[in-house]
Amino acid sequence: MTKVEVTDKSDIEKEIHIELASDEMKTEREKTLRHLQKTASVKGFRKGKVPFSVLEKVYADRIDYELTDRVIQERIAQALRDNEFVPVVRPSLNGFTYSKDAPLSFTVKLDIKPKLEFAEAVYKGLSLSRPDTSATADELSAELDRLRDQHAQLEPLEGQVRLETGLVAIIDFEGTLDGKPFQGGSATNFTVEVGKGRLLPDFETALLGMTVGERKEFPLHFPADYASAELQGKTASFVVTVAEIKKKNLPQLDDEFAKDIGQESLSALKDDVVRRIAEHKERASRGTLYSQVIDQLTSNINVPVPQVLVDREKEATGRSEEDAVKRLKSDFILEVVARHQNCQIDETDLERKVKELALMNRVPVAEVVEYYRKNELFPYLQFQILSEKALEYIVSQADIHVVEVA
Repeated sequence: MTKVEVTDKSDIEKEIHIELASDEMKTEREKTLRHLQKTASVKGFRKGKVPFSVLEKVYADRIDYELTDRVIQERIAQALRDNEFVPVVRPSLNGFTYSKDAPLSFTVKLDIKPKLEFAEAVYKGLSLSRPDTSATADELSAELDRLRDQHAQLEPLEGQVRLETGLVAIIDFEGTLDGKPFQGGSATNFTVEVGKGRLLPDFETALLGMTVGERKEFPLHFPADYASAELQGKTASFVVTVAEIKKKNLPQLDDEFAKDIGQESLSALKDDVVRRIAEHKERASRGTLYSQVIDQLTSNINVPVPQVLVDREKEATGRSEEDAVKRLKSDFILEVVARHQNCQIDETDLERKVKELALMNRVPVAEVVEYYRKNELFPYLQFQILSEKALEYIVSQADIHVVEVA
């Protein structure tokens, strides 16, 4: 009979001492010998007929290794099942002693997932707040202006027109740094609306007053936080030539415009814009609600977190100790909620999540699938979906207050 003693170092740190008596080890050794006998090849004996005594002489080290490795793994697995322990990292083996015809004893140290149990009342009826998600008049007006701008017609301007804010220029430019071209520093037939902020402010300022056919050289200083590390804080030299100057003619905001972009009328267009703005704000507010849920649950529920997981989280994400602990606590809590509510995942959920990731990272769906498959991350993705379902359930049961945004 295997003797198992569990020592509680803490709620999440355990030490398991396991001992097998000599007669039990004798039985296990015979199992190993029988298994080896089936395949062992020893000169002078038929396969499957090599006596145990001969196997002991020829394969002594192999027998000891296979025996102890199998027995240790089996007994550890059984002890984990019996005690409902879920290790968060591979258990460490200590104090291992064994010799033939003697008992086997060893000690396992492990960090386990916390065994959390709490009532549904802990996460039902939370008091949450979110901003009003309805579209404001200013938001409607701004989106309609954006649509008009998007469908504007460009009219070439004749004569010696000078570039000013609001006009559109077609330009060629070439930039050099220390006399050498650099990546992204040149373009031909480049369209820029002056004052729109697509280029660095000093670049657009240099364009003001230029006319068609004019060539201009000027220095341009890149800010210290510029996207390209190569150019941060550097000063480059640019040569710009204006090929064309155009003005933007915005369409009238009327039924005709609405029909041109696929709506039945201006009224229908406005309704559609209001709906889309509200949907966008609603999606954004979900993150606010989720954060409040996490804040409240991690504060109200005691969750011991293995330090080894905290260290791993900090190393992988760069989070602070406090933030790493909070994220891990929320994972454990949401796992319990998902179990309480019997949250399930199907293929549709996985397909939807993969499409979201592909859209967010601007890559093909197949590339996302291959990445998660290659790195064996689909279990993590499934856990992510379960956590989101748990959060959705908690929010659906919450008392949500709408607050006015100043």
